[in-house]
Amino acid sequence: MRHPVNLRHYEKLTFSQRAAEQLAARIGSWPFLIIQSFFLALWIVLNVIAVVRHWDPYPFILLNLALSFQAAYTGPVLLIASNRQSAKDRDLAEHTFDVELELQTLLKSNTDLTELVHQLTQEIHSHVVAGNRDVAPG
Repeated sequence: MRHPVNLRHYEKLTFSQRAAEQLAARIGSWPFLIIQSFFLALWIVLNVIAVVRHWDPYPFILLNLALSFQAAYTGPVLLIASNRQSAKDRDLAEHTFDVELELQTLLKSNTDLTELVHQLTQEIHSHVVAGNRDVAPG
């Protein structure tokens, strides 16, 4: 079963928040890094060894523009996902704190009940002992 905090946050997600989380999950992965590195290396190699046409000759200004454009949108997307995760972490901490308080209350109640049973047992024992003295042959 999923944690109540996760369920609550998942139900409140807007389309843009879901998109930001999915993008952040993909951008922060090894497959993304490997594919992007391969693409960059291919871009550079094709422009260095191009026989007919260099669409982005050295110093690769178009490539720098594309990477700047990607970074300009990647940063805010990662911040959106990070802010949502922070909000979820705060809710989880509050939920955990509430559960901890309930547990402490239950433990206190259990301790109080145990002490009450102990007192009742002592009273019953003292009545039994007193009753045995009255009945004992003398």
